[in-house]
Amino acid sequence: MIPIRSLSLCLALPLLATTQGCCSVARLFCGPEQSRWVPQAFDTPQATLGTFLEALRRDNPDQVLRCLSESYKEQHGLNSAAIQVAWEQLRKEVPRLYMAGYLEVPAAPAHRSDRMCSYTLDVDGGSLQVDLVRQSYVQVVYQLPDGTVVDGGHSLPRDVWAGTASIEAKGFDDDSNPQSAVDLLPIVFAHPRYRELTTDQLQSVNLGREWKIANLTVR
Repeated sequence: MIPIRSLSLCLALPLLATTQGCCSVARLFCGPEQSRWVPQAFDTPQATLGTFLEALRRDNPDQVLRCLSESYKEQHGLNSAAIQVAWEQLRKEVPRLYMAGYLEVPAAPAHRSDRMCSYTLDVDGGSLQVDLVRQSYVQVVYQLPDGTVVDGGHSLPRDVWAGTASIEAKGFDDDSNPQSAVDLLPIVFAHPRYRELTTDQLQSVNLGREWKIANLTVR
């Protein structure tokens, strides 16, 4: 079974709601969106959901893949190569898949906790529940001797920075504001093409958190 096929029911149901009305009919004949991209972001659940819908609207499987959590991709065996093959099959099964991207992002999640939240997208006769999780990552961008810029890094397990960063109080500044110091521990990353890198080749080192889709459920 094609891994991403499990998405077909979740993504086909919203088409019942989005294929009605004059605007929807026009979108149906125009095909996937070709206008300028809405800024892609994952710093908030709303931003991730908006990016996901934008990717559907533009029929862009690579961007859909970027919206999925590491656990979801592992569960369904998804990577850049697999999703391209699976996406072509899914498009045959759901020709108007991109129409699901015209659903509105709700103003607030239906459920929210520190590390998880859920949105409910209303559709005719049911709903699509989108569960998101917060995950941490390390990103290292460096330049190879031939001028190639590589964007590397990896996700951190369990959304914790323990073992990667620590923070401690550092008194007060000249305006009597409390201060803290963040100490980054050694960050290990792979660079397969070359045996060694120098600090001159580093362009950025980031420790961050983002929101990704952990599950899609039709109710």
